[in-house]
Amino acid sequence: MVNNMADMQHSAPLWNVPYRRTPFFTGREDLLAQLEEEIATWNSVALKQPYTCASLGGIGKTQLAVEYAYRSRPLYQAIFWVRASSREKLVADFVKLARLLALPDHDSTDQQSVVVAVQRWFTQNRSWLLILDEADDLTLLTDFLPTGGDGHLLITTRASATSKIAPFVTVDKMNQDEGSLFLLRRAGLLAPGRSLSTVKPAVRTSARLIVQVLEGLPLALALAGGFLAMTKRSLAEYLELFRQQRTALVAQQNNAIPAYSAAVACACMISLRQIESIRPQAVDLLRLAAFLDADAIPQASLIQQNQVACPIQAAADSSQRQQALQSLLDYGLLLPGAAEGVLIFHRLLQAVLKADMDGALQQRWAVRAAQLMPPAP
Repeated sequence: MVNNMADMQHSAPLWNVPYRRTPFFTGREDLLAQLEEEIATWNSVALKQPYTCASLGGIGKTQLAVEYAYRSRPLYQAIFWVRASSREKLVADFVKLARLLALPDHDSTDQQSVVVAVQRWFTQNRSWLLILDEADDLTLLTDFLPTGGDGHLLITTRASATSKIAPFVTVDKMNQDEGSLFLLRRAGLLAPGRSLSTVKPAVRTSARLIVQVLEGLPLALALAGGFLAMTKRSLAEYLELFRQQRTALVAQQNNAIPAYSAAVACACMISLRQIESIRPQAVDLLRLAAFLDADAIPQASLIQQNQVACPIQAAADSSQRQQALQSLLDYGLLLPGAAEGVLIFHRLLQAVLKADMDGALQQRWAVRAAQLMPPAP
């Protein structure tokens, strides 16, 4: 075990962040500066939305934490990422940390003793950053928070009351300029480093309208940008597609899609319908992914299950299946994880996909997912 800073400086940096750094990260510099200042002052910070948006998803908390982790990597000797959306995931990821740290108790069948061993490591070490992601139920953290040590804690949460655990930095929606920059860069319409002033006024106006209808949500804007990049459709055409999709969504009266995620749902379905028209296999891949662990979808198993369980797609060769998966990645509906062969599917997009299926279809894909692997923690 590493017990002091000098030892840690001579060891390999410890890192398990499951996300790749996005090349399209835009703006948020004030938030990153505030985050850095708060962590330096208080040693712990929670990233959340304003109280009025307490249940809002897709606003970019996780991506902000990812960007902070990558920018801060030279400053720490260890950066750990733990999924905190459920007690089961917290326990599972603490067990993984014990293995990563090669702690003596890492193979113990008593998982609580493993958790305690990891907490002890934090107490005995310094220059670490622990990120607890999607900690929407803060009461779950009680048995997992480090009780000491010279390190930093970063929490992402939808909860509005975080002051008992950590001071907070509010992550709000993107403003029109920030959102327009992000959209145009993701769409390939604006080179990195170029400003909005270099864009034609008509393009700026359309971009701002898209930011407005997508409510400044980074997840929705990323999907819109991916669609525009792949289809080469105009911004005006996208606005019309959005209006049509929003009308269809309202007509469905689908209560499974909360009102706050309507913009994300529309952006998701616009991309999905486009992909379906050219690669129908991709839709079944995504439906299956909707019932798998959002943070750790095995690419190889996903494609294999598509081949074995789906009669229509069974005849598709490996090249076609790979092309279908690549389309989902190109449009941004799935993301490549940091680990080779691992995919990530945003939880909000999983919810949208499930809401787009009737009960029988949901049951069919849930069974196929269960056949593919045991339920994820």
